[in-house]
Amino acid sequence: APCAYTQDKAFSPTAIEDFFNCPRHFFLTYILGIREQEPDDPFTVISPAATGTLAHSLMGALAHSPCDRDTFLQRANGAFDAFLLTRPPLHEDFARTEKNRFCKMMENAYDLDPKHVVLASEEDQSLRHSSGILLRGVPDRVEKTPAGEYIIADYKTGRRVKHQPNDMDTCLQVVIYAYLLQQRGIPISRCEYRYLRDGVSVS
Repeated sequence: APCAYTQDKAFSPTAIEDFFNCPRHFFLTYILGIREQEPDDPFTVISPAATGTLAHSLMGALAHSPCDRDTFLQRANGAFDAFLLTRPPLHEDFARTEKNRFCKMMENAYDLDPKHVVLASEEDQSLRHSSGILLRGVPDRVEKTPAGEYIIADYKTGRRVKHQPNDMDTCLQVVIYAYLLQQRGIPISRCEYRYLRDGVSVS
């Protein structure tokens, strides 16, 4: 069936990464709109996608409403309990294990946070590139350090560190974020992927 590319369609940094990694997957997903469905295993307490959404919401709340460590961990504990109300677990022991893992991850996240001034958190950025492509991205954080540097921070909740320091191929997502912000006059000094499970930061 014929299909048409429209310049009104915005592409995220993730979509651009997918294009370079696998043009076929990009075409099926972002042009034809055919997306893979995440399997719903009833024994899964919380999916990776839901874990990421919950963790990002807590870090967003921390950016807008800073608090001490104990208060933040209480927020994480309450957020996970609230999630379980929307998806009651089949086995309480599984839920308890997953909650402990999640709260430990958020403990790492709090300790990894450098407590810089947060200029923006989860704010939509968009720009039409000179090629005609409309770029759109939502950086997790834009921070300013005490030395006056501007940093982009992107949170990852996966179990494996996929990014390499100073590597364009694996860090393209944050480089595009930096481009979007620099076009607005914000001179980004560096970007960081912050892996919340292990407390690891990749610049």
